[in-house]
Amino acid sequence: MDAPSAPSWPSPELALELFATLRPDDPVGQADFAAAFLDPLVAHLRRNNSAHDHDLWDAATDALVTLFKNPAAFDPARGSLRAYLCMSAGGDLKNVLDREGRHHKKRESVELDDLSGKTDDGGDELPTLGHPKLAAAVAAFSEPERAVLELIRDGVRDTAAFAAVLGLTALPGDAQFVEVKRAKDRVKARLKRVAEGL
Repeated sequence: MDAPSAPSWPSPELALELFATLRPDDPVGQADFAAAFLDPLVAHLRRNNSAHDHDLWDAATDALVTLFKNPAAFDPARGSLRAYLCMSAGGDLKNVLDREGRHHKKRESVELDDLSGKTDDGGDELPTLGHPKLAAAVAAFSEPERAVLELIRDGVRDTAAFAAVLGLTALPGDAQFVEVKRAKDRVKARLKRVAEGL
């Protein structure tokens, strides 16, 4: 049986059309863009790196989310959108792998670094989630956010599990991955901000 062919990139014309619809507050345009670019971007990273698949998806998603937040960062006069995304995702992947190398941990624990209390420089631990201010922050979470936190703390990595608690199961898989990543990053960032103020 033949191996499945690599996902194809959108044509340069379609790429620019999709890019022209991007707005930081438009999830529909972002989902259309992710549907066109996420799979080929992951395939590009996979061909050029020996990283774990989860890291490849994280890096590709980070590159897309960064562009969604600031579409003006891409200048069509300086090159193609495909080249820009490959460069951006490659840089994000390098950061992920560098961080893993510094921590010398099993990769299953890397996603929990922000909540485990370890700082990048190996410094003191952050307070546990039992600290009153962190407990109050968690209490202020919405029910889906609390469910996301529990899944993170339980070491769950399956996108479908997060999509289920977030009510995203009707979305296509690539859009689920992007939205789940955003939700997880938002939960971790909120807790980190509180912890840094203690």
